[in-house]
Amino acid sequence: MENWRLKLVAILFISIALTCNAKVSLTGIWGISQNENAVFSIDADSIYYVDELSQCKYKTKGDSLFIQIDANTVLRCKYILGDDVLSIIHGKVSTKYIRMHSGRSPIIGICSIRSGFKYFTSRIENLITFATFNLTFSPNTTMNVGTSYLVANVGTIFCPDSDQMVDYNESARRWKIKIKSTGDVYFEIVSGSKLLAGEVAKFSTFKYSLF
Repeated sequence: MENWRLKLVAILFISIALTCNAKVSLTGIWGISQNENAVFSIDADSIYYVDELSQCKYKTKGDSLFIQIDANTVLRCKYILGDDVLSIIHGKVSTKYIRMHSGRSPIIGICSIRSGFKYFTSRIENLITFATFNLTFSPNTTMNVGTSYLVANVGTIFCPDSDQMVDYNESARRWKIKIKSTGDVYFEIVSGSKLLAGEVAKFSTFKYSLF
């Protein structure tokens, strides 16, 4: 009876692992940006390089990618794979590719507001290479011109690879918005009047690069 239970548990673990691995696949068309031509495509056992019109066999083991360059040369790289992003690391060089396809539904979320602020509406969309963000909030105390305030945080899926800066005009004010790679979002009034306590600031939609 005990052996039967152990076998059943083992089968369940294997089934779960196979299901999870099946959700993300190397196969597909990959490029640097949706606005540029594809760099290569991958099928079950080959990589096709678009510009070179060439093809190489490949294998994977763990997080290693083995590319058969020619009869005597195998290039070994490390790879990190997400739903829409593939990072290939060779030595100290890391290159990030995105899955080239259309019709992908955006990943939608909201930000979390920091203490000292009240938010009315929020919406963030991850669109593979960039994100769109809108936010309506008011401060509990006056926001002065020239001071940067930590207003909100975005989740990991909406974090850029490096800090991003956005200029935004709102109600005769010019703002500088910084979205940090940690997810912290800072707002600074660069010019115009200060934002009084309880006064509402509306940022309809601004865009920032994810990588």
